Amino acid sequence: MAEPSLLEPFRLRKEDVHTFISNSDNHIMRKGKDMIGFFQEDADPDRLIYEVFEIRGPHSTDMGLTIMKPGKIGREYHMTKGHFHESESADEYYFCLSGKGIIVMQSAEGEIRHLPMNEGGGVYVPSGWAHRTINIGDDDFMLLAIFPKDAGHDYGTIEEKGFRIVVMEVDGQFAVMDNPSF
Repeated sequence: MAEPSLLEPFRLRKEDVHTFISNSDNHIMRKGKDMIGFFQEDADPDRLIYEVFEIRGPHSTDMGLTIMKPGKIGREYHMTKGHFHESESADEYYFCLSGKGIIVMQSAEGEIRHLPMNEGGGVYVPSGWAHRTINIGDDDFMLLAIFPKDAGHDYGTIEEKGFRIVVMEVDGQFAVMDNPSF
């Protein structure tokens, strides 16, 4: 039986991610060497932090599947780089396929939100909000993101300024704390 095309109606469950991956047009791997300056401490340069598989839709939306590995750099949990969208009107939807994490959002004015994400749940990121996902669990944290084709990604602002908060392990639990580097 042939693999289903993702340009037709489909559903995506954690056990079906191989179909998404095999249909993706772009694969991004983020290792420790790609994340210098994002964590409070430097990671092993060859350590895989997360991967993103992207599918560019034929019409108005694109999709990305992020698979974030469990772990910490120092006491800071694995996280994505985080980004604003280049298009001021671009919003984004995240759906958790497996694992446990947090999404951190920060408006251009500095307002902060952090919401838990668990398997089967989703989060809406309004336009104008930077966002980053963080794996606070012991398993892969898999997320499906759906965003406008013209959204664009501004990683530079976050790389330069960071987020106002960090997510660290404290006494065996995650804790959201002020970022001492902000």
